[in-house]
Amino acid sequence: MHPRLSADRALPPLAQPGVPGHPTDSAHLSVIGYLIVRSPSGMLRMKRHPLAHHWMGEAMPENYWTTSVSVGKSESEIRDLVYRFGASKYAFIEDWDEGSVIINFMYREYPVEFRLRIDHLVSTRLETQPWNTKRRCSEEEYIRRTNEQAKKTGMRILLNHIKASLIAVEYGLINFEDVFLSNFVTRSGQTLGEIVVPNLKSVISKPGLLLPSGK
Repeated sequence: MHPRLSADRALPPLAQPGVPGHPTDSAHLSVIGYLIVRSPSGMLRMKRHPLAHHWMGEAMPENYWTTSVSVGKSESEIRDLVYRFGASKYAFIEDWDEGSVIINFMYREYPVEFRLRIDHLVSTRLETQPWNTKRRCSEEEYIRRTNEQAKKTGMRILLNHIKASLIAVEYGLINFEDVFLSNFVTRSGQTLGEIVVPNLKSVISKPGLLLPSGK
């Protein structure tokens, strides 16, 4: 167990192996992401796990969209999380005029970068929840509010993604290099994902394009 994370009591207690409903417990996954909990009176009951939608492949729940957590707080939590895991040289760059944020840090000798764009969140929300006269605001104001909420939502989703990935690394389910491979930054400034993904079919059919000779 990574010493920096194991000492952190702020990590969700439900994200621990052996806790009913943990995704590594297939017996509890069979009840579709529900926890079996004991009430103060001693009665057993089933309770939906707050992360069940991640495990079961469901759509993003409404509570993500309605989060009131500020961009600043989510960013601060991401910074503290990666530092506790041993990262260094953390940087947060926001350019909301372009609808994006960039998070950089060093892990060992690897430069890592996450780029978040809110365009898709905004367009999807405006398509599924379009403005109408019942909104009690102008269409322009509704679009502005949607953009502001998308910033909060996007940062919260990014935090949960990084947190879930680091927990998987902490418990040895996957290597850090495997889970964040596409986020490693090359000398050109591009991430490996930006280089490989556009040519993924070629790389899969001709792995020698990336692998050392003879591999």
